[in-house]
Amino acid sequence: IIQAVALSIAQVRGCDVDIAMGIHAGDHAIYPDCRQEFRDADYNAFKEGNWDADKVKYITPYLYGDKFSILEDGEFWCDKLGLDFDDVYRRTNTSYKPDAEGRSDYKSASSVERIEAFLKLGRRDPVEYIDGWDIAKQHVKQLLSNHKK
Repeated sequence: IIQAVALSIAQVRGCDVDIAMGIHAGDHAIYPDCRQEFRDADYNAFKEGNWDADKVKYITPYLYGDKFSILEDGEFWCDKLGLDFDDVYRRTNTSYKPDAEGRSDYKSASSVERIEAFLKLGRRDPVEYIDGWDIAKQHVKQLLSNHKK
């Protein structure tokens, strides 16, 4: 769908359109569609099936990075652009298991990686967690300490 929207924008506006993707190295082993080989095959199929497809490109700046590198860039750019980091990241959700109120879980691999990245950055994650930030943080710290043993 995003390719079709990007192509429509490119054709209507007469400009190139970049699709930025947040896939990162932590995703490669878990999600086959986050591997560069899949992205290349998908893009080649898109180019074969659409006129002007060369006006649409992918950007995968974190392909070899992790969630921490995404947060580092987010912190840098929020500062540079005068945006409130907490306000920006409060609007994101990494959880595959949010509750009915939209609060994030803290036990799925994706949520654990996110919390770990915030801890490494030295910041509190501004999203709401099902049992609160302190419980989520303690859960991840415990997992990390068990992993190091």
